[in-house]
Amino acid sequence: MIVLRPDRVEFEYQVWEGVVRVAIDRVSTRTLEGHDELGPFASFVDVARQRVLIRVTQEIDADNLEAPSPGDLGQLELIAGSGSDANRRRVRCVCVVESVQNKFSDYGSTRNIVLIAQSEAGNVDPVEISLL
Repeated sequence: MIVLRPDRVEFEYQVWEGVVRVAIDRVSTRTLEGHDELGPFASFVDVARQRVLIRVTQEIDADNLEAPSPGDLGQLELIAGSGSDANRRRVRCVCVVESVQNKFSDYGSTRNIVLIAQSEAGNVDPVEISLL
């Protein structure tokens, strides 16, 4: 899932200004494969464990000292809309900051924040999407 220019991004009650994109990726941390005697291709595949990675990219216009730190735990909430109130959605999840990296060039500065979503129970999707 990719949200370009979300209307609002907040982490643990702190609003993150200048967010240009949020990407929510799901990757396998344990994949099971089974083969039978009929050929070389897998006849059974299952993803037993998943990781939900969230990458937030912020444009930084001036000095900005309000970055989170790796290990910070909190609720991430973003409001996504397509320029109207009709299809606005709220995305929420509890997550831990994995890394914060700042980059700069002649064209501007960005901060990339990587978070890992945490489920309240192993069988519950940590990402909640709802209509506003």
